[in-house]
Amino acid sequence: MHNQSENKKILFVMRATTHFHFYRSIMEALVKRGYKVKVLFERFEERWSEGNYIAPLLEFQKEVGELDYAAAHSRLKRQGLVTYVRTILNYHRNLNIPEQPRYFRERVIAILPVYLQIIFRYPLRIILRSSATGRLMRSLEKKIPPDAEILKDIKDFDPAVVAASAGNLNGNSVDVEYTKAAKYLGIPTVIPIISWDYLSTKGAIHIEPDRLFCWNRFHKAEAIKYHHFPEERIRITGSPFFDKWFSGLKPSLSRQEFFRIHGLRAEDPVIVYLGSTPNIALDESWVVSDLRKALDNSSDARLKKVQIILRPPPVHAEIYEKIISPGIAIIAKVSGKMPDTKDALELFYDTLYHSAAAVGINTQAMLDALAAGKPVLAMVVEKYRARQMKTSYFHHISDSGGVYLPKTAREAVNVISELLAGSDTLKEKREGLISELIRPRGINAGEAAAQEIENLIHEVENKKNN
Repeated sequence: MHNQSENKKILFVMRATTHFHFYRSIMEALVKRGYKVKVLFERFEERWSEGNYIAPLLEFQKEVGELDYAAAHSRLKRQGLVTYVRTILNYHRNLNIPEQPRYFRERVIAILPVYLQIIFRYPLRIILRSSATGRLMRSLEKKIPPDAEILKDIKDFDPAVVAASAGNLNGNSVDVEYTKAAKYLGIPTVIPIISWDYLSTKGAIHIEPDRLFCWNRFHKAEAIKYHHFPEERIRITGSPFFDKWFSGLKPSLSRQEFFRIHGLRAEDPVIVYLGSTPNIALDESWVVSDLRKALDNSSDARLKKVQIILRPPPVHAEIYEKIISPGIAIIAKVSGKMPDTKDALELFYDTLYHSAAAVGINTQAMLDALAAGKPVLAMVVEKYRARQMKTSYFHHISDSGGVYLPKTAREAVNVISELLAGSDTLKEKREGLISELIRPRGINAGEAAAQEIENLIHEVENKKNN
């Protein structure tokens, strides 16, 4: 229990409204513990979503309780030196990951003028990789004062903790700025990791928070190895993003209803193809076409009747339009829609529930399928092998033995045949993989994170009182 004098306010800061559902379970746990939660967004739109951007917030208010939200202030109009300092540090960090695929390494400087990109890649590359460059950039960062409007934002709300959604490659995103301002004001700060690849393929952690919430031991190792983050400030909580799959979800439609509504055959099997983002596979539609051909050429009549549902990422659906056929379908509401509202989540769950397996190359949606209890086939095709095998996060699932790793469409069809026959040899390892990657504490990750936030508050209060 908390004493009456304890500050019961938490400020969450996020780059876009589409980040909300990544952390919804943390905020739900905090609200249920009696905290007043306010969320600030840099943008009320995002290319990864469409339609009503605040629908997830309105659903939260209706289902859970009070939640305030508003627009965050941004330094974007006053970038100056800070843009170059943080971009150079992002590049420096990526240059010091020897196994980093070139795409992930070079995209961090894509915001710079072309002539600077060329200079950074060639004449200055050795200098930018040096430890002296890292020390210089961090020294300059300390000399850059926090933004006055952001300081006022935090002071006006007076939170006990500022939690910032870890952004992407933009060193000026609000998570960095609000963390910097909160530390200046002496307010404890927290960064919960947003995705499975944030620590290995994105930018640097420019302002170190008081607590870094990692999903699992792999994240913790990456935070220490790639970011030199102090181990004593890391807490493993699990992934709040996947808590939704463990909330007692049930199919909203029967198999007959689901297949009828979406123009599919209920009597025949379905597999889901989970599309990757363009940075992994610019056009992987040929992989699906090859899979379709291998099914059609099978001597097994049941395999010939297997239907493929495509679930591309929201910004990468157009590449599949040319291969749509009676055996390959896109469910319109699944494509181009994040599962961030009740309806969208139900549709995604129904799609997985009524499918025999999920297939993909390299996407976090594979973890969604695993969490939903489905066998996953990760296609290890030569064309995209470098961006698979050189990314540490893909190894978290590929090395576990919990996913099938076919190298060709024919091998994939053989696995699908075994699954349809009732032979799922990786089921036990898959369940262990879920525990290791997503729920290492065996409880809801949102609850674990909320408890760690409370622990931090108590720790700070105890220091003040001693």
